[in-house]
Amino acid sequence: MTSRDLVVDKFTKRIDELVDHYYEFKMAINNKRNEATLENELVTQFVLQTTVLWQSFLNDLILAYVEMSP
Repeated sequence: MTSRDLVVDKFTKRIDELVDHYYEFKMAINNKRNEATLENELVTQFVLQTTVLWQSFLNDLILAYVEMSP
């Protein structure tokens, strides 16, 4: 398995975990008094975390390609 494949696998695993956590938290706030506000905060955090993971993925992918052909 190449370093590029490892980077892609790591990214997809992290995204899958993040989605799983999102649904867990969504179930936890179900039927709460301020559910709409909590869901808005949850979505905001999800988008921010996804953006950070994406930036990290791109950085790691660029480094993997540089290692493959310096």
